[in-house]
Amino acid sequence: MGGKLSDGLATLAEILGDNGFITGGFTTNAVVDKLHTGSAESAGFDQGFDVFKGFSTTVSGPDEHELNAIPRVLCADPVNEAIDFIDACGDEKFFLWMLHLDPHAPYAPPAPYDTMYLDHPKLTKDSVRLQPAVIHHQAYTGSRLDSHEYIARHMGEVTLLDHWLGTLFSKLDELPGRTLLVITADHGESFGDAGIWFSHGRNIRHPCVNVPLIITCDGVIPVAVSDALAANIDLAPTILDLVGVPDTALHADGRTLVPAFTAGDPWPDRMILDPAEYRREVARFRSGRFCLQSQFNQQTHERVRTVLYDRAADPTETTDVSDRFPNVLEAHRRYEDDWFSRGRAVGNDLRDNPEMLRRLESLGYLK
Repeated sequence: MGGKLSDGLATLAEILGDNGFITGGFTTNAVVDKLHTGSAESAGFDQGFDVFKGFSTTVSGPDEHELNAIPRVLCADPVNEAIDFIDACGDEKFFLWMLHLDPHAPYAPPAPYDTMYLDHPKLTKDSVRLQPAVIHHQAYTGSRLDSHEYIARHMGEVTLLDHWLGTLFSKLDELPGRTLLVITADHGESFGDAGIWFSHGRNIRHPCVNVPLIITCDGVIPVAVSDALAANIDLAPTILDLVGVPDTALHADGRTLVPAFTAGDPWPDRMILDPAEYRREVARFRSGRFCLQSQFNQQTHERVRTVLYDRAADPTETTDVSDRFPNVLEAHRRYEDDWFSRGRAVGNDLRDNPEMLRRLESLGYLK
């Protein structure tokens, strides 16, 4: 968030481009879009793409005087551009990457999606009255304090995106040959879990880090559900494995998930980083059963607090079991220390760029 992807890293788009794929990227998330004003710098996520386009518009929400024309994006334009890109590729192999910002606060989809779930009986039955300070500042719209009104608009955004993804998938169904399709998310959202409403980012509780992952390719991947521990760092190695391209240039922390398609859980002792706030304020490391959450001193980077959760017995992560499982706690701490000690290739910090600052503020990451 506000950093630049290092030029020294080989991206999936670059590797596939070097192996005969036409590459196209389309994003509605301004943080990874190219910068356009006041700087020639780029956030670096366009590396390796033959075509790379970002989409953002300024629209008003349901109450213009409350939402103050917050920068918003919709799904139609990037999906239509992606379909044009597919048509332009003809019979050539292509790699298409799309990042949709919807659904995302401030939950302001257009009609009819803004009200289609407003009277949903379960939402209204379970609705609670919230204090303004509890609602994440980007989601908060002033007069609305009932939780079901926010959740209803969020569901409307999900339905809007589903509609346009359906349009894209219909196009993919028309293509000859086989198409590898991967669907995932960068984070979830909090809807009252652990007392947190409409927030992510620094929130590393389970609703924000458990994301969907669907990988499908007719005749190549069996229909199944895997219990293996996986993360988004595994996507690039998995894709390269499935399309038969070596991953020697990737230098990724992840691993190919192909063994998990048929072996259930091929690495039961695996540990991974869930997310980490990039200034190392908080971090979360998970094994198959447990997860460790740590807070750090921003100056010294020393741990100031750790919590260990047993997710098998406590899936909502309410009870610290550090005292009951000291060996597990120590093993997770060792892995955490090792991960941070290895260092990572990082690019420039773009948070002194006025345009990047405006984009971060529009997404609620500066307050």
